[in-house]
Amino acid sequence: MLAYKVDFCRLQAKHLEPQGYRPEAVSYHSTSLEGLSSFLLKKKKPNVLNLGPLTPGVFNLIGHTSPFLLNYDPAELPYQEYLQLIENSPKSFDLILVWDRLLYLTYAESKKLLTVITNHSKSGSELLAYSTVRHILPAIPSKFSLDANHNISVCPVTAETKNCDNCEFAKLVEGWRCHHSVQLRNSFREHLYIKT
Repeated sequence: MLAYKVDFCRLQAKHLEPQGYRPEAVSYHSTSLEGLSSFLLKKKKPNVLNLGPLTPGVFNLIGHTSPFLLNYDPAELPYQEYLQLIENSPKSFDLILVWDRLLYLTYAESKKLLTVITNHSKSGSELLAYSTVRHILPAIPSKFSLDANHNISVCPVTAETKNCDNCEFAKLVEGWRCHHSVQLRNSFREHLYIKT
């Protein structure tokens, strides 16, 4: 049972999709998700911050174990508003799911967000995030789908692209140790960090 939930989940903006656009999803098996499932099950009452839509797969991963879930999608909420939501959170987080959302912020915004997240995390907290090896991104964040076998499907929502000026990911995560990093087929890189 969720004791607290802020949920701004809405469908991605379909008007950005060009006529006839049929995105191709890239699927892969995530060893990070396997580890996160075990991590959550070992916690008595884990507190989770999810920066993205609360899809059925994400809910299955975290919802049954988490009495406290702060969930919102930065693609749907102004930066200062969701920064304030985290700053005012009465809990510190055990697990933070960032997905690709940092790539859609400026470097300064990402640094500030991660500073706030770090201040609201415990030693041993885990953070899952995606970076890119390219400087071109879909114009709006991709859809991440999860299944029960820890497979992730990443599907762009639009054919339109934008420049990514936020690729120096390692500099953003001070105070966190990289536990796991894997290059994926779609130019994304999956990172699992543990707070030191």
